[in-house]
Amino acid sequence: MAEITISEDAEADLAIFVIDGVISVDEMMAIPQDSPGFQMARHLVDMTKADFHLLDGSGLRRVAEVFAERGRGRPDARTAVLVSSDVDATIVKLYTEITSDMTGGQVAFKVTSSRDEALAWLSEADA
Repeated sequence: MAEITISEDAEADLAIFVIDGVISVDEMMAIPQDSPGFQMARHLVDMTKADFHLLDGSGLRRVAEVFAERGRGRPDARTAVLVSSDVDATIVKLYTEITSDMTGGQVAFKVTSSRDEALAWLSEADA
C-alpha cells in the first residue's frame, strides 16, 4: 500500500501529490475522487519513491479514464510528473499519451526527474 500525501497551494493553483511505496490501480483511481485539489489547474506528481509494478496495460487505461474524466474541467491544465528512472519515465509517458488522447489534449504533461524543471514548466502557464 502506498502512502499518498497531497498538499495544495491555492495562490499558485497547484496541487502536489507525493506517492511513496507500492501503488495499486485502485489507489491511483481514488486520487481524483478523494482530493478536492485535483481540480486545481497545475499538478506536480512526485513518483520518485513510488513503485508502480502493479500497474499493467489495462490498469493504466482504467486509471487514465478516471483521470481524463476528472481532468476535463481543469482550465489551462498542466501536470508534471517526477520519476527516478528511465523505465518509470517510459511507463508514465505511456500513461500521459493515453490520458492526453482521452482529454483531446486538454491536459499538458511533462515527465522529468528534476523538481526544479517541473516547477519552472508549471509556472510557465503564468507567463
